[in-house]
Amino acid sequence: MVFLRFILLALLPLILVAGSSKDWKPATVADIKTDSYSRVSGYNGTVVSARRKVWTYSLDDGERVYDAERDGRNALLGVEVNGRIEISIEKNHVYMRLPDGRELKLTLVKTTRKVPAEKP
Repeated sequence: MVFLRFILLALLPLILVAGSSKDWKPATVADIKTDSYSRVSGYNGTVVSARRKVWTYSLDDGERVYDAERDGRNALLGVEVNGRIEISIEKNHVYMRLPDGRELKLTLVKTTRKVPAEKP
């Protein structure tokens, strides 16, 4: 039984790496916007108010523009408007790979297909 556990623990990283192959494509950060919201909650007569920031990143891969959001206090370090990154789209999430190799998961909010300009 101990041997079986050892084998499973040894193979687990290989299974995770094999299952996480994303289809990365180059993209440009077209815009970064920030917004905030307040949340009020209470319990036993105690009221707590919290203010949260939401960062919206517009990511252009040449064919589509993806708007993705992230909650947090600060903007992502290393992400600049007109900066080059890599993205992968999976269901309702956008994964960003920054130039320093970090991967970040954002929530996909909107997808806009680019329409080619008509020739006169």
